[in-house]
Amino acid sequence: MARYLTVLVLSVFALGAWAQNPVPHQHSVAPANLIDGSENPELVPDSIAYRLYLLNVSIPANPTEEDRKIQSAHLAKAGVNVRDLQPVLAALAVFRSQYDAWLSRYNAAATAQGEKFDPTPFLQQREDIVQFTRDALQRSLSAQGMLRLDTRVRAEKKFMKVVGIPMKVISVPG
Repeated sequence: MARYLTVLVLSVFALGAWAQNPVPHQHSVAPANLIDGSENPELVPDSIAYRLYLLNVSIPANPTEEDRKIQSAHLAKAGVNVRDLQPVLAALAVFRSQYDAWLSRYNAAATAQGEKFDPTPFLQQREDIVQFTRDALQRSLSAQGMLRLDTRVRAEKKFMKVVGIPMKVISVPG
């Protein structure tokens, strides 16, 4: 009987302590327009995949030796051969220069205009930079080199999460 009473008293104290310090219920709510590449890589648009890949592989104007090593590792994973290396490096340098200039203009306009800032034309400019780079790669790489690069970019989609793409709404009659 004494054991029963002790267990009962300890249970009441434990329950009281737990009620005072509950573990917060944590859950993440994914936005309705989230594309998770790990689940549906085919839904990640190629233009976004290329933009993210190019940003990840390109290096700043004054790169460190570490930046160059990381870039070389990325290009090796993509299977870029010696013949295609210089055109890829040139395209990446132009991309990064254009992208950094675009980002400066975007930030300056956003700061100057505040609440009235409309990012729409800037977002189109960003897409144009990506498309220009893709076209330059297509023109300058060997067919095999472009295929390898494209295959790598598409493989990277499974690591991407994209938010903010308007999803098509299909209306159901009735």
